[in-house]
Amino acid sequence: MTLLEALLSKGDTPAVSFDATLSLEAFLSLQDALTKSDWNTVGNSAIQMIESAFGSLDGALARSDKHELLGPVFASGFVATFVSHFVQHADFEVALSEFEQSADLNTPFDQEARADVAERLRAVARGDIDPFDRVREEISEFTGSPISHGALSILARGLLGLAHHAFNRSLSNPVPPFVPIVAQVDACEALIDQKSAALTEHISNLQAACSAKQPESVAFAALMLRQFCHREIPQLARVLAACWRLADALAFSGSGSAAEGCGDLGARGHLVLREMIAFTISGYRLAGVAGGLPDTEQIQSLYESAGSLPLDGTMPNGVNRAIHNLAAGDDDTFVEILGRIMDLSSRIDDEDRLIGRIDLTDLSSGAEVTAFGFFLNPVSVGMTKNAFVRLSGTFHTKLDLNDGLPGIIVDRLPLAELANGQWRAGLVRGAMPFFPVYRNSHNTRWTFGPHLQTQGSFDPATAGASELNFLRFGIPEEDESRDDG
Repeated sequence: MTLLEALLSKGDTPAVSFDATLSLEAFLSLQDALTKSDWNTVGNSAIQMIESAFGSLDGALARSDKHELLGPVFASGFVATFVSHFVQHADFEVALSEFEQSADLNTPFDQEARADVAERLRAVARGDIDPFDRVREEISEFTGSPISHGALSILARGLLGLAHHAFNRSLSNPVPPFVPIVAQVDACEALIDQKSAALTEHISNLQAACSAKQPESVAFAALMLRQFCHREIPQLARVLAACWRLADALAFSGSGSAAEGCGDLGARGHLVLREMIAFTISGYRLAGVAGGLPDTEQIQSLYESAGSLPLDGTMPNGVNRAIHNLAAGDDDTFVEILGRIMDLSSRIDDEDRLIGRIDLTDLSSGAEVTAFGFFLNPVSVGMTKNAFVRLSGTFHTKLDLNDGLPGIIVDRLPLAELANGQWRAGLVRGAMPFFPVYRNSHNTRWTFGPHLQTQGSFDPATAGASELNFLRFGIPEEDESRDDG
């Protein structure tokens, strides 16, 4: 399947149309900009992709015919787009013409429906009606349509692109020389804790709405979650850039333990950022199901189980071990380690399996260990040299993959099983295959790394935004069983 075919794919039932051509152009522009580290273009392309996806997804939910109050919640996207055109042109007919050609109304409406919408929008423009109270009158007449898979794929790339734009633009900011590094690290930790807690509050609200089976509340909670994540993702990315700079400065000064602590903080913050992207996607899908739109059995089950599962649960992490403490007594032990990447690579073995290799060091002692992951390409997920990684896996004193030397096989999370015991894990699965929090379900988290590329060359050691090129264009019906990216 080609990229354009994936974007336009409608599955078994007609999908809401969105401007796939514009989205594809923005994506290709973003890919080209990555080869030159042109962050202005990356940022602009990401914004185009996000706006196009929002238009399609909000429109699909606004037209849900099961519950009338879904209309006013998501119809605001229609009105906001129209108003922006109206303000720009100061001419209603020109604005309406452009609006009807935009992603928001690029849908198979008949002429009568379009004329009715146009008349309502004229009333909005005159200030005669409040769109939040009255737009549902025409929206509720439209039959429900499934959410566009292409729009979800584009949204994932747009939000991730926005994060990389903010991160890489912020890397050039120097570490403030007059503020103690410890105080700066503490400030980063407080911000990450704050954003993580706020995200948990939003998904708790979404779970409560799903549990109560109140579609309008689900739609509103999903919209609030979307707005929160869209606003916070670039801010969090800037915090992650500060963590990178601080960890680098601490490592350079010889403060290995402090550098590891800051790197671990950056890895945790990156996991929060990935959850923001994933939960935005899952929120849209849940709002669609609540409004009567079709989706996979997995999403239907997530919606139905909201009232019977706790929000959080225990993740299967290994026994915490410092790399320098790994010893013969730990052979075949499930461990969790933190290290800084010295080198990374991948290869295809004799059984045609992709095997990723990550060489890690313990900055506090200089000890080293190598981790291997099946079906893992560390470059394609955005790992870079000098990034910090926390991972869980089985330690072996003699590992064939490492020519008989000690090594670790990275664990893969049983996400389907975890989703049966905690709702957050279900939200993680709900974003697949559009965006994986854990690529190929590997139990890893790592710090955002810089993307420093020049046209005509590629350095895998500094290709932190490579994931943007390797995310799947997900079609859930094709392969719902795969918990990967």
